[in-house]
Amino acid sequence: MPKTKNIDWTPYDNLLGTMPDTAVAKLVSCSPTAVFFRRRKLEIGRHPGRLVDWPKYDHLLGTIPDTHIAKMAGCSQPCVNIHRNKLGIAPYTKAEGDAVTN
Repeated sequence: MPKTKNIDWTPYDNLLGTMPDTAVAKLVSCSPTAVFFRRRKLEIGRHPGRLVDWPKYDHLLGTIPDTHIAKMAGCSQPCVNIHRNKLGIAPYTKAEGDAVTN
């Protein structure tokens, strides 16, 4: 385990798990790895990141390319792909004469 250079975590412990480790690391002036190990020591889970409100986009899955949905939802194409696969929805396939592209 890396050394955390005598950091006084007291003012920062309440932030652990409420924001990404990289954001806490900037506030503390340490590495994200040091924040990770502090969270692990205190048994605090990681920040979940940006959450997609999938019910707003589920009806589009399989009807347009995942890349388009990703742009609308503010997430990555692999994120859309994983969600679509979990729901058992086939990917969009371009029909002949269709102007939409991947």
